[in-house]
Amino acid sequence: MAHLEASRRGGHLWIFFTQPLPAAQARTWLLPWCPVGIEFYPKQDQSTGYGSLIRLPLGVHRLTGKRYPWIGAFSRDGKPVKAATTVKETLTWLEQQEKVDPSHFVSRHRHFVSHLGRAYETSHTREVSQSPRNNIDNPSSPTTAHTLHEWCCQQDPFDLIGRYVELDARGVGLCPFGEHHRRGKDCHPSFKVYRPRSPGRACWHCYTWGKGGNVFNFLCYYYGLDAAMMWQRIQAGGVV
Repeated sequence: MAHLEASRRGGHLWIFFTQPLPAAQARTWLLPWCPVGIEFYPKQDQSTGYGSLIRLPLGVHRLTGKRYPWIGAFSRDGKPVKAATTVKETLTWLEQQEKVDPSHFVSRHRHFVSHLGRAYETSHTREVSQSPRNNIDNPSSPTTAHTLHEWCCQQDPFDLIGRYVELDARGVGLCPFGEHHRRGKDCHPSFKVYRPRSPGRACWHCYTWGKGGNVFNFLCYYYGLDAAMMWQRIQAGGVV
């Protein structure tokens, strides 16, 4: 159900549904399983325009002029094997691949996540189970905070953000918002977490991107949610 397509800087892992699905629903189901550092699309629950754009399957990359192949398997030495060599063969192969039926997703999600994790592991990325986003089976308890500021004051920025970003002893790490960096990722650690001057205030900053904020701002950027929806998820105990 998860299909890997090669790309200029690695690969795209696609999930095809049997019918159109609202972006918000797809994000609710799949985003928590996405490993840290991997870009997830769609990036918004909803948009008044086109939203964030991505090259479609079989599309020709504008920089390289290439059409990247789908990966059908991996050899014993870990090298990818093309699923097909021509566009016609690729379309035939894609037509035969299993798609996700949204009505069956809940009952089958454990099998799906296992398949998704194996695909990432085989392509030499971190296993899905290692991601701090993957706490659906062990969600946090609903917050007892009555206000957003009260919740922010209760959080230790090094503990919370450290679940999403690998920080050194100084609180410095690679920025998880790679889309705001050249080449799509932070190559030199430019992300820093620090103690806020007063509880609940600004506690992180990316010196390359030029953005920063408190723990709540971080989660909004990380999950691509607006403040209202992020607060709803925190209150339900399903995010951190």
